[in-house]
Amino acid sequence: MESDLLRRNIAGLAEETLVDTPITVISGARQVGKSTLMRQLVRHRDAKVVNLDDLADRSAAQADPDGFAAQYPQGLLAIDEIQRVPELLTSLKA
Repeated sequence: MESDLLRRNIAGLAEETLVDTPITVISGARQVGKSTLMRQLVRHRDAKVVNLDDLADRSAAQADPDGFAAQYPQGLLAIDEIQRVPELLTSLKA
């Protein structure tokens, strides 16, 4: 299936930013491939992917944004649907 995916023009720049930038944001219109791009970017990295559409993950992020943001210090924390918990942004910024 992966060979069927379109190569995104922004993928190269996103790869570069992940090397030395603490936070990389992928934003855009609905259904354009943001989540797919994120999964491609973290595929070969030490990463934990969480999706805030998941009620348990969303509840954990709302209950303790600082703890949630710090949950995977050994690697990359990829958060999908972060707009569901806006207070998490402040914790990530810190």
